[in-house]
Amino acid sequence: MTPPPSFDAASLLLAGERRFGPQAAICHDAEVTTYTRLVDRIGRLANGLQDLGILSGDRVVLLLPNSTRFVEAWWAIIRAGAVVVPLNPRTAFEELHFYVDNSGARCLITDPEHLPAVEALCADGRIPDMLIVCVDPPRSGIEDYEALVDRSLPPVMHQPQDLSKPCAIYYTAGSTGRPKGVVRSHLSVAWGLAMLAQRLSRDDVLLGRAPMAHTGGSLTGPFAVLLAGGTLVIPTRTDPDSLLELVPRHRVSRLYLHPVLSAKGLFASMDRRPVDLGSLRKLHWTAGFLPEAIRSEIFRRFPGLPLEITYGMTEVSNIATYDCLANTGHPSNCVGYAWPGSEIGILGANGQLVPPGRGEGEVVVRSPTGMSGYWNAPDLTAIAMDGGWLHTGDLGCQGEDGALLLTGRIKDVIKTAGMTVHAAEVEHALAAHPDVLDCAVFGLPHPHWEEAVTAIVARRASSGVVEGELIEHCRTHLSSYKLPKQIIFVDALPRNGSNKVDKRALVAKFSGTAVAAG
Repeated sequence: MTPPPSFDAASLLLAGERRFGPQAAICHDAEVTTYTRLVDRIGRLANGLQDLGILSGDRVVLLLPNSTRFVEAWWAIIRAGAVVVPLNPRTAFEELHFYVDNSGARCLITDPEHLPAVEALCADGRIPDMLIVCVDPPRSGIEDYEALVDRSLPPVMHQPQDLSKPCAIYYTAGSTGRPKGVVRSHLSVAWGLAMLAQRLSRDDVLLGRAPMAHTGGSLTGPFAVLLAGGTLVIPTRTDPDSLLELVPRHRVSRLYLHPVLSAKGLFASMDRRPVDLGSLRKLHWTAGFLPEAIRSEIFRRFPGLPLEITYGMTEVSNIATYDCLANTGHPSNCVGYAWPGSEIGILGANGQLVPPGRGEGEVVVRSPTGMSGYWNAPDLTAIAMDGGWLHTGDLGCQGEDGALLLTGRIKDVIKTAGMTVHAAEVEHALAAHPDVLDCAVFGLPHPHWEEAVTAIVARRASSGVVEGELIEHCRTHLSSYKLPKQIIFVDALPRNGSNKVDKRALVAKFSGTAVAAG
């Protein structure tokens, strides 16, 4: 008989209450939450959700901005044995409908700002009735978040989930334009957080800036510091001046600099008004390529400070590789070495692994932090995990010592200001406009955005539709960060012999086109 599991992802945080009880776990909006209070509220909310009928394996959508309540709710959902489905608060209405419908969510936790969209989804009958829990609900008939916490008692003991069971579903851009739900098991989450936590300590103070609805804003560092007994500072405002002001106020020891747009903003703020950054002990760059100009500027401004580099994607929690660089001889496209227990490979055009130092190919990964698959998408899962490797869509090579160097991307995705946009999503939104005959979307290099979402559109002959109209049209279908930064009108799009749009030709033709810095 198989013994019951002894721990799961939730167990890791619960253990911290005994070790770090009175210490500050979270600082947000001038409110300090200790580990004792955090774990107590997580337990109460978990019990409250179970009392409302949430069962093991049920999906619970989390639609909240970065906040203490986001952290509480995320951990409470998995402690209740359910599966957390975090969504970006900037999610557009049609996207929200897809996520809720695709995940089969039985419950949604939100706030008054996003409640109208949730209620509209329920009212038009396009999704089944859901349990709605709202922070400070504006009217009766909706479960009150705080009332639920207040009337519930924390569980006497925790019953761990099987490590193979789903823990979280993070949605990411899909190869067909539809987002894909990346299933992260309890093993995946626990392993990744434990690996990161061992590089942190109870003396660390981490400034969590990225959206917590994405793995980079939750599982890459902010949640790991809570396992290590450190303090997570959640800023109310994320402009560079406000972020830097928090460093001396909270004695922040860890600072995330990515993406390029954020790094440049922080540098400009430092030039405008000097701030005491003496508490910093480590800097961090994650999720991909670090331009040499930015790396050199980091080393110049922060001499002697270690710079942690991680690489990955939602499917492996942004931590497929790791390295801690100083002013070394590594090239700037080096993203480090595979984590313990993980493997990095380079797949050549012939489908065979390329030995280190022997050439370029697709980066493939095997890791305990890897996804279980895409939610309700076995065909896409089979493609992404063909041969037992997770296929990243990135191009790279390995040095003789195994270090991974990124050289490009083969997937049709756009990396803009630290976010990932799939071109097909934007193309589908544009194509829905009656005056758009044909379109193509791609990223153009940009000094602030890394890549600017750019659309090439062929209009109906008699149409007078202009750029602003199409962008506003897209706004009803897409989150704001996915909107085109510019739309270029042409008579016809170039196509290759297979009648597919030749995006390489478009990029080559328009790569010099000016895009507003924005």
